[in-house]
Amino acid sequence: MNQYTVKPYLSRDAVKTISILAMTGNHIAHVFLPPGSLSYELWIGLGYMTAITMCYLLVEGYHSTSHLRSYAIRLLIAGLISQYPFHAFSQTHTLNILFTLLLCLGIVHTMNSPQHERNIVQLILFAASACCDWSFYLPLCAFYFEECFQGRRNLRSTCFSLVFIFFVIEAVSTLLTPQGKAFTVFSFASILLHMTGPVLFAVIILFFYDRNRKNKRTAFSRWFFYLYYPGHLCLLLALSGRWIL
Repeated sequence: MNQYTVKPYLSRDAVKTISILAMTGNHIAHVFLPPGSLSYELWIGLGYMTAITMCYLLVEGYHSTSHLRSYAIRLLIAGLISQYPFHAFSQTHTLNILFTLLLCLGIVHTMNSPQHERNIVQLILFAASACCDWSFYLPLCAFYFEECFQGRRNLRSTCFSLVFIFFVIEAVSTLLTPQGKAFTVFSFASILLHMTGPVLFAVIILFFYDRNRKNKRTAFSRWFFYLYYPGHLCLLLALSGRWIL
């Protein structure tokens, strides 16, 4: 290798910024792009990297924070603030992803707690995610990522496993729709485009993320994502006129 070659790296904040942009593109596609179009399916897929990435960074954050209670309170407050915009945007009665991440934080914490009754608490937290966005899959991601941090799993094989599980979920959910009964080339192409987000997550974390590159943590950087999430939903709802009382 040329001695002047610099290996590219991405800091935690850079990875978080990429995830936020992908999420924004996903939500813009939901509002403004025609469903079924190539651009729609691509942006929807790219946006899927955000939840997995935020879950990974949450597990990493668990091991670096000295104020776990404050971490959990930030997630709870932001989740409460975001719930109405999320409800109006998604038109569902599930809890938004910040509540899912809060449950993930609980799962990670139980994995670092005494063994007594650990499994039953984890089971309760997994079951509670049924009421949330990204139910079951994101808690599974948190469980796998924590096992990586504890040295019981290899990160590369874990990323591969999670990408494959996502593919299976996408394929099954497509087949269960009325349109999926007549599985077409477009259906398969749609599944592959939806895989771009999970694959992008794996590529970034495995090959470009430098977890040793520390950003200065400020109150703004701690709260930015929590405030951006409901803020951009409110803006998109206002632009589209999709507010629901």
